[in-house]
Amino acid sequence: MTFMCRVLGVSRASFYRWGEHPAPSPRHIRHHDVTAVITNAFAASAGRLGRRPMRHVLAQEHNVQCSPGLVHRIMAEQGLIARRSRSWKHTTTQDPAARVAHLRNHCLDALGTRCFSSPTPGTRTVGDLTSLSTSSGWLYLAVVLDLATRAVIGWAIHNHTCRPNSW
Repeated sequence: MTFMCRVLGVSRASFYRWGEHPAPSPRHIRHHDVTAVITNAFAASAGRLGRRPMRHVLAQEHNVQCSPGLVHRIMAEQGLIARRSRSWKHTTTQDPAARVAHLRNHCLDALGTRCFSSPTPGTRTVGDLTSLSTSSGWLYLAVVLDLATRAVIGWAIHNHTCRPNSW
């Protein structure tokens, strides 16, 4: 025992004192308390808080002051990874010079309310443009559906948005 204490640089009295009273240090107690507060706040936020917002929530709502590094370390120990919401991407701009007065909205019924059904195939169609995130970048999918049969009449996919007649 003496040799081991000498190698580790610990006095024998400290070793025996530690063995008699294995009480956690104040630092370990605070770490445990902060861990409990962080896991509860993370669950209450539905997994949306990262380390910086978590630190502000701890300070404002729970009156716990700690460094961003401590919050990061505790979140990493607990496996808490914030889910980030993607920013909205504006993909369409309206052309003010476009001549659309002759176009009629065929999804309006006689009263002017929107109607997305049709008794006969080929009389009403709808389209949609969807952006898809892939490992090689963004792709844009345009789809045209028949409202009577709900069948896909046509589709096109590109790596950029452009005018429909250029597809």
